[in-house]
Amino acid sequence: MVSKNDSFTVTRKFSAALFFVLIWAANGAVLVPTNSTWNYFKGLSEASSPDPTAWRAADFDDSSWATGQGAFYYENQPGSATEYTGNTLLDDMFGGYTCVFLRKTFVVTNPADISELRLDAFSDDGFIAWINGTEVARFNMPAGDVPFDGTASPALPEPVPPQNDTLSNPGAYLVPGTNVIAVQAFNASLGGSSDFVIDVSLSYTTDTTPPTVANLIPPAGATVRNLTSLEVDFSEGVGDVDASDLLINSSPAASVTAFAPWQYVFQFPQPATGAVQVVWAANHGIHDLAGSPNNFAGGNWTYELDPDAPLPRVVISEFMADTDDPKNLVEWQFPNVTLAANSYLLVFASGKDRTNVIGRLHTNFQLASSGEFLALVDRQTNIVSSFTPVYPPQEKDVSYGRDRFSQDVVGYFTTPTPGAPNSR
Repeated sequence: MVSKNDSFTVTRKFSAALFFVLIWAANGAVLVPTNSTWNYFKGLSEASSPDPTAWRAADFDDSSWATGQGAFYYENQPGSATEYTGNTLLDDMFGGYTCVFLRKTFVVTNPADISELRLDAFSDDGFIAWINGTEVARFNMPAGDVPFDGTASPALPEPVPPQNDTLSNPGAYLVPGTNVIAVQAFNASLGGSSDFVIDVSLSYTTDTTPPTVANLIPPAGATVRNLTSLEVDFSEGVGDVDASDLLINSSPAASVTAFAPWQYVFQFPQPATGAVQVVWAANHGIHDLAGSPNNFAGGNWTYELDPDAPLPRVVISEFMADTDDPKNLVEWQFPNVTLAANSYLLVFASGKDRTNVIGRLHTNFQLASSGEFLALVDRQTNIVSSFTPVYPPQEKDVSYGRDRFSQDVVGYFTTPTPGAPNSR
C-alpha cells in the first residue's frame, strides 16, 4: 500500500527507481530495464506442479504464460491524484489472488566480465527474486518458500521506498548465454490492500579489479613441521596458472592441481629447514577470466620450517549423513595413520568397521540425518573437534562442515569435496 497524501510522493518514488538504474548503468550496463516485457502467471495456483519451485529454473517452459509489460499493478482508487499506474493492469487481483509470478530471459556473454549485479525494484508490498533458480533478493517477505496463496509481511510505513540490492559473486549462478530472472511478487492481504505494484530492473558493473590472493594454507608467516604443498585461494576465478609460477626458495613448484577456478594446490620437494621464501615468478601469466583480463600482481611471503614445532590441530572438516541409524561415538578408534599438515583423511561412517590403512577406513557407526552430536577425541577422550550440541538435519548429496577461512563458522555445502578443501 502507498500513501494517498499527495501525488508527488508516488511519482517521485517511481522516478527514484529509474534514477538509481541510470546512475548504476553509468558504470556498467542494463540487462533488464524497467518497463520490460515479462511472461507472467497469476497466482491462482502454484506456477509449477508437482514441484512448486520448478518455475524458477532456467529450463522451465513458460510458453503458456501470458505476456505483459511492467509495471504490473492494480489500483482501487482510479482517477485519484495519487493512483498507481503501470503498463499491465491486474484488475482481478483484489480479492482474487495475492501474488503474481514473473519470468524474463537476459543474455550474458561472459559471466566473468561481471563483478556485481544490481537489482532495483519498485514493490508494494513484497517480492522474492531468483536468477537461474538461485535466490538473489527478498523484500518484506517471511522466510522460506512462500506458497501461491501466501502474503507479504505486513505493509511497511508509507511511502515504501524503492529497493536496491547489490548482488555479489554473480559468477556462482550466471551462465554464458541465456539466463532467467524469476520474481514472485506479493500483496499483504487478499482483500485488504487498496493497491499493488511491481517492476524490476537488473544491471551490472564490469570487472576491472585484478585478482588477489584471498587465502593461503598454511597461512603466510606460519611455522610448520613439514612443507611439501600449499594451497592458494584467489579472490576470483583465474587462468593460466602453472606450477612454475610459484617459486619456493627460488625453485619452481613441481606440480599444481586446480580444485576450482579460484583454488589451486602446489606441490614441491621439502625445502631446507629454516626460513622459506615463497614468491610468484616475475613472468607468470595469471589473470582473471574477464573478457578483458585483469592481471594478477603477484607477491611474496615466508614460512618457518621447523620439524620440531608443535603438532597442528586436527578438525572434522566436512561430513555427509543420510541415515537415521543410531551409533556410539566412543567405540571407534583410528588406526595408526599419519596425517600430514594441510592434508585430508577420508573416513566412511558406514557401520562396516574397517581399519586397514591400505584400504578405505570405515567407522562402526553411522551418522543420523536428523542431527546429533559428533566429535573427534584424543586418547584421553578430550574433545579435539566437534559439532556441538548437535549438527542440524542433513540432506541427501549435501555436506555439512566448516568454513575454509573461519573454522568457527559452519554450514551446508551443495558441492561436497571429500578428501579435498571445502568448497565455498
